[in-house]
Formats: sequence, structure tokens, C-alpha cells
Amino acid sequence: MKIVLAAVFIFGFLLAQLQCCNLAECIDEYAPVCGFNHFSHKKLKFRNRCFLAQHNLCEGTSFSLANMLCCTLQCPKDDSPVCGYDQSNHQAQTFDSDCYLYLHNACYRTNFMPDKRNLC
Repeated sequence: MKIVLAAVFIFGFLLAQLQCCNLAECIDEYAPVCGFNHFSHKKLKFRNRCFLAQHNLCEGTSFSLANMLCCTLQCPKDDSPVCGYDQSNHQAQTFDSDCYLYLHNACYRTNFMPDKRNLC
């Protein structure tokens, strides 16, 4: 009985996903956006905002719009840590490099700036 209920549940879930994706048709306009998932820290490029919303709806994800730098900036492996300070919330944090500080700002919408006072 439990196996039958599980199969019905899975079939219903898959059917709902198919219907959701068929209903959420997007125009094939190329206006690329960057999506960032704050839970998994994954970055994905989408064809446009509609495709991002469709992906969230059909895949059950929670990507939000991020600065395109979040998806395009690749930081080299660098061993020169930098202290960053965000004046808006008075937080200090150490980053692997200046590049990672700017990448963090692009993806997380923060305002860290390199801090010479070394508050970290």
C-alpha cells in the first residue's frame, strides 16, 4: 500500500511539473540575466528573466537576479587575503583576494570595500 501511495505521489509531482513548464512559456528573446542561489551558492546564466522564473517554478529552485559580474567574474587562485568592511552594516570580513571581495558584492548585493585598518 505504501509503495502504491509513493508511486501515485511521484507521478502526481512529475505531472504537475510538466504542466507547470508547459504553461510557463517564455518568449525566446535574448536578454541574458545572472541568477544566484543564496542557499546552494550556485550561479547560472539564463536567456532572460522569464527563463529564470520558469526554472525556479519548474525545478523548485530559488535563483534571484544578480549582477552579471556574479556569473562572469572568475577569480584566479590568489594567496593575498584582504580585509573588507561594509559600512552599511558595520561588518568586517576576510576575503581570499580583492577579486573575491568584488565577486561577493556582485553575488550577495553587499558593499564591502577593501579596508586598510585591518578590522578583520
